[in-house]
Amino acid sequence: MRRTRGFTLIELTVVLALMTVFFALVVVRFDWNSPRQALNREARKLGNLLTTYREKALADETLWAVQMDLDTGKCRVVQPAEKSAQAVEQAVAVRTITLDPAVKLSRVLTPAGPLSSSFVMFFDAKGIAPDVTLEFEHAHSEAKVTLRVDPFATEIVYGQN
Repeated sequence: MRRTRGFTLIELTVVLALMTVFFALVVVRFDWNSPRQALNREARKLGNLLTTYREKALADETLWAVQMDLDTGKCRVVQPAEKSAQAVEQAVAVRTITLDPAVKLSRVLTPAGPLSSSFVMFFDAKGIAPDVTLEFEHAHSEAKVTLRVDPFATEIVYGQN
């Protein structure tokens, strides 16, 4: 009886098992989070926060404030008694978020000029938001993402550089 050339079922199974293990290790070590994706994720996270509390202020006819610190990347949401920096500092944080350490909120632009390292955005029952543009940069990339709060429409406009 003549034997034909070829692979046995056991040999094929062993090769497939080794390939599966190899590809699983490659996929685990592959970084799916690119700098551009990290910028977009953090910009959208902050944009969703601003949109939520702007709409909440409009619907509930209450005052909300979002305090942002450019140096640490922390944002706190408070419900102050009045529109003042002192009232914001005294109010208890309802929600706090921190941006990814690799993503930096580099500039905050208003029609009056750039803002300092810490600033507050107030949202009231009128629904008019401050005209502000936030610029995000990634520590390991040249990519930039901008987030612009439209003062009269209830939308956030995103842009990429």
